[in-house]
Amino acid sequence: MASQFSKTIVCHHPSVYKLIGYFLKEQDKVEIDIARFQTGNRQPEASKSKYIQLNRRLSAIVETYGDTECIDYLRAVSYNLTL
Repeated sequence: MASQFSKTIVCHHPSVYKLIGYFLKEQDKVEIDIARFQTGNRQPEASKSKYIQLNRRLSAIVETYGDTECIDYLRAVSYNLTL
């Protein structure tokens, strides 16, 4: 997301007022995405097979929430995330 946000800023050193304007636009986009998600409008499934597999693994882990210890749940999620 940081990369996507930085693409919306057209100059290298924006003024404080322009930066605030960019933040407000980004906030609007995020709020719209949240509203779409809450109404059931989900993102399409990933097209690359590695992302499809990752989404399936994470979905399976999320379904176990509450059935396993918190630390085990978090560990399982973290093993599937890369930065």
